[in-house]
Amino acid sequence: MKLLEIVGTNADKSYNRELLQYMQHHFQRNATIDLSEIGQLPLFKEQPQDCSLPESVQKLANQISGADGVIIGVPEYDHSIPAALKSMIEWLSCTIHPFAGKPIMIVGTSLGIQGTSRAQDEIRRILNAPGVGATVLPGNEFMLSFAPKAFDQSGDLVDRHTISFLESCFKHFQQLIESQKGHLALNVDWNANYDVVVLGFGGAGASAARFAADKGAKTLIVEAAPFGREGGNTRYSAQHVVMGENLADLTDYYHNLNRPFVTP
Repeated sequence: MKLLEIVGTNADKSYNRELLQYMQHHFQRNATIDLSEIGQLPLFKEQPQDCSLPESVQKLANQISGADGVIIGVPEYDHSIPAALKSMIEWLSCTIHPFAGKPIMIVGTSLGIQGTSRAQDEIRRILNAPGVGATVLPGNEFMLSFAPKAFDQSGDLVDRHTISFLESCFKHFQQLIESQKGHLALNVDWNANYDVVVLGFGGAGASAARFAADKGAKTLIVEAAPFGREGGNTRYSAQHVVMGENLADLTDYYHNLNRPFVTP
């Protein structure tokens, strides 16, 4: 399996670059992983159809086309993705479309607690736009908080739970890639008896299936969307859905999150 990592910033110092370098080393037995920078790309400027692309843009497009999947390290600047990363996607969606149908995994790390949550929401919407049309790994949102404390002096992640979650996300990314190639089959017994059948794997359907399964029901979820495009309306509304075990705790959480504002 051949993967391409893209450092989503033109900054000289980036913890997202360190995260991608760690992944490049940590998963070297699972895949051949190359790392690409975007600092050499010019700022996007729409050109006539007959104009040739800048050489650096065409080179990156060729790298993306030649990879089985792409991993993007996304920083967060002012609640958004960096301008350099948006410019890169604009180059690669105007006259050429190397991201179309390409499996994409998103990771991000930040100095604070939010771990690029807003930037990851935004880039998911951008990668789903017409002209881009990427197949973004659903769920599996790897957001690394407090980056300066997350790595040791050798550049390795120090928390075993964080490493375990990253490994889980990467495994699911590999499965997405294999499914795109037609190598992954779903082992569904269509002749079996089920207690609950849920039609639609969006936020509501997933929640219903989960709670039915928690109660011991044998549950089957049926979804018409292609693999990697599941999620229904929840997917296309920036995945604004939350689940928990205690309504009072969730309510307190959101009240505290929005202070000093009062939320009904």
